[in-house]
Amino acid sequence: MMIKSKIVTSMKTKLITLSLLFLIFSAQAQTSSFAYRRMLKGVDSAGWYGISLPNGVIQNCQTDFADLRIFQIAGADTTEAPYLLKVQVPIVTEVNEQLNAFNLAKKDGKQYLSFELKKDQFVNEIDLSFLEENYDGVVTVAGSEDQKDWFEVDRQRIISIHNENMQFTSAKLSFSKVHYRFIRLELACDRPLTFQSASFKNQLIEPGVFSLPALTWNTTHLKSKGQTVVSIDLKEYQLINYFSVVMNESNDFYRAFRLGRLIDSTKTQKGWEFFYDELASGYITSFTANEFNFGYAPAQKLRLTIYNGDNLPIDIQSMVVRSPQVKLTTRMKNEGTSFLYYGNERLAAPQYDLVVFKDKIPAPKKNLEIANEEKLLAEAVKPSALIENQIWLWGILGVVIAVLGYFTLKMMKTK
Repeated sequence: MMIKSKIVTSMKTKLITLSLLFLIFSAQAQTSSFAYRRMLKGVDSAGWYGISLPNGVIQNCQTDFADLRIFQIAGADTTEAPYLLKVQVPIVTEVNEQLNAFNLAKKDGKQYLSFELKKDQFVNEIDLSFLEENYDGVVTVAGSEDQKDWFEVDRQRIISIHNENMQFTSAKLSFSKVHYRFIRLELACDRPLTFQSASFKNQLIEPGVFSLPALTWNTTHLKSKGQTVVSIDLKEYQLINYFSVVMNESNDFYRAFRLGRLIDSTKTQKGWEFFYDELASGYITSFTANEFNFGYAPAQKLRLTIYNGDNLPIDIQSMVVRSPQVKLTTRMKNEGTSFLYYGNERLAAPQYDLVVFKDKIPAPKKNLEIANEEKLLAEAVKPSALIENQIWLWGILGVVIAVLGYFTLKMMKTK
């Protein structure tokens, strides 16, 4: 009996040791494949918290944020905290009604179009379409409740230029939201226009949360190519989703452009060659505000190419880019130490239940403080290939468990 008791005690000791080893290897397997981490400070009770990602995280994680993980570590226990990610770009919702014109009339060289709006219909944008091309005019928008007293809402320019070098039309009227029973458009144009359609829109814009990064630029005029190339540098690698430019020119102009972000470079016999991914393209003109929205993308170096053709270059007065904030909302426990891990190019995006129920997630009780970046993959002391490979570690652990189990059973049978 005494010998059997000693065997049982020995087995328990070995099983406890193996369990501890299993927990340690499990925790290591969850976190060891990441290149970076940051401590999260401020968890004082179980609940929902917010985390605003700094640009340093954006620079070192996947472009779609698939490798972001939040772990809470307490001793040998590692718990993954689910999160909801939101890039806080503007959200536009639009109610669009296409209305038929009535009372089409002409007087003193001007054309008039009237529209009857639906009850309780608000409008802040009208998109016009005409049969003709190559026109230049001014549209005066007026509103009325009885078609007797008219109140001017706004006055804006419309223009269309179509030739072998350019296809450009600007016939969209944007103004502050109004609510009238009737809308009348007065067209003063350099040629008669044939009305085709008018879309009356009410745009609701949730502006989002963004910063205005500082930037510098250097301009090069390539006379032989008829181009102006502007190299734009941001101080940090960060998301951008908006670009605007103001030109220093009092005369009318229109120039095609392309905006790209640097994604790669290679050294050739002729020097460095740079590769850019296009963010936006179109026309920079004196007719409209030169503001361009596009899908968010990470960038630090931009290139703006303006195609001048046979025209003289135009100087840039100012430029603005916007960087949307990236926010995580996560449910945390009040135990252990919390970390944000990232930097794993092979990791797929997590699948969390809370994404399905995001409308039911309460507002975070507070934002967590995110500490400085820790680099986890040490370069000074590089582990051997055997220990570095997680498959080998699990294989060695499996062999140890099998050997211990075999000899334990053999001892029991012998005794």
